[in-house]
Amino acid sequence: PSSGASLPATISVAAAPLIAGTYSATINLTGGGSQLSVPVTYTTTKALAPSPAAVSYTIGNAPAPSDLSQVITVGTHYGTGSSAVNWSASTSDAWLSLSPASGDTASQNQLTASLVQAQIDPLFNGIYQGSITLISSTAFVSPVTVPVTLTLDRTQINYVAPYVVTSNAASDVIIRGKNFSEVTIQGINFGSNSATAFSVVSDTEIHATHPALAAGSYAVNLVTPSGSYASRATLVVVDPTNLADMTFADSSSVYKTIIPDPERNAMLVLPSGSATIERHQYNGTSWSTTTATLPYHLYGAALSPDGKELLARTSDNRLLTIDPVTLSVNTTTNPLTTYPSNLEANAVMNDGNVLVAVGGSTSTQLYRYNLLDGTFTAISNSTVDMPISSAVVTGDGHRAVITYANSLTGSDNVYTYDAETAAFTSVPLALSGTASGITRTGALTLFNHTDVYDPSFALLGKVPFYDDGTSCTTDEAVLSPDGTRAYAYCTFGTNGRIYTYDLTAAPVGGDYPPIGTYMSAPYLTSNNMSISHDGTALFLVDTTKMTVVPVP
Repeated sequence: PSSGASLPATISVAAAPLIAGTYSATINLTGGGSQLSVPVTYTTTKALAPSPAAVSYTIGNAPAPSDLSQVITVGTHYGTGSSAVNWSASTSDAWLSLSPASGDTASQNQLTASLVQAQIDPLFNGIYQGSITLISSTAFVSPVTVPVTLTLDRTQINYVAPYVVTSNAASDVIIRGKNFSEVTIQGINFGSNSATAFSVVSDTEIHATHPALAAGSYAVNLVTPSGSYASRATLVVVDPTNLADMTFADSSSVYKTIIPDPERNAMLVLPSGSATIERHQYNGTSWSTTTATLPYHLYGAALSPDGKELLARTSDNRLLTIDPVTLSVNTTTNPLTTYPSNLEANAVMNDGNVLVAVGGSTSTQLYRYNLLDGTFTAISNSTVDMPISSAVVTGDGHRAVITYANSLTGSDNVYTYDAETAAFTSVPLALSGTASGITRTGALTLFNHTDVYDPSFALLGKVPFYDDGTSCTTDEAVLSPDGTRAYAYCTFGTNGRIYTYDLTAAPVGGDYPPIGTYMSAPYLTSNNMSISHDGTALFLVDTTKMTVVPVP
């Protein structure tokens, strides 16, 4: 107000548009015989005013010419009495071209911003940010930036799972991506080699059989009448695992988790609750070890579906992506306060989503964390009034089996998650124990290191918990990736034994029959056992050492 009983707390000035320049005024406040003068300086400059103020493009498989260009009218913000303003336009984005590159606001006040087809063709789906900068040599004219957003949503292959297969053997893989239904798919190529069979399951999933291939890397592409489409996927073919029978000491006397890295003939090892990570690689004659100390303690990790990143959960609920070769941290999320606990990094699905359990000891809900765009999405109907106790994922990444600990009954409730349908399903099965293994296709699931179930969770048989009446107690068991064998480790006195069981034979008295006798192994405490991708080697870990042995 212009007057009042007390001084105003705020003084605001409403100024009309003025020709470019600097204007001065004084506000005088008087009261009680005193006067306070407040000087005011108001500076205006000529400013370019493009319309629209921001530009966006959304490109699908068959964009129309009008989708590739946007017209921008270049005007100005200033008062009357000024002459036209000249302008020039530039961009640092290779996928954008501008025409004309200059003009003025009177005679040439429009420019066309067009996408460069040759530059956007190789880009992957996603959102790209760019800009157009307008400047002028006219005095007092301020430059202005026009934000540009490019959204690509085309047919694209994202992953092939499993991405590592064995040489000289045909096998089935699952190809994940998007917009497969928008094109006519005539075949699938692995490099220059055609799939021997394929079927389009949905808009985001294709099943294919690759032929026998020599060791090497093979780009996975669609064969269509209109040519190729973007693909992020590479099938890595490796010779059968040939790891030396080796025992070596850990760098830390802490219980560890093993993450096989078959592409590089290596294994990644995480000390539980530790800030270190180890990488052990075999070059055909000897092992080399790399150890890195990270800024966070790690709890759970797994390789991404393409093996390019190691995903790890930290003690303060961050998600790290780590280079599996250099062990350097690529990206780090902020602490996920919205997702306060149980952030998992070992349930990675073939579509590039990591299952994230949100909650605590009384209630848990599942989310998907998308590795490509960094977004979280709640999984429908996935709230369970119990904490997660275990999660295993098939070798082809299409299915996860998750158990929740029921403290009231002392048993575990079982659920499945399907990566293609995003369906979270309760299984009418209560058991004492957790999911401890699953085959490549999910044909068999192992619970509590003893009970073998089919995909419908009918009990097929047991891996014997005690060996033929002796005091050899089974501590760990794994299933071969193809589901034909089970391997059980047990301690016997001061030694260890590895038994092999035939899962293709009919159980005898409910137990699968052993094959042969046993193979001697080192004595392990608090052990952990896993198997190589091709089922030829076992990795054994305890608190003081690691052992790599060929399967019996």
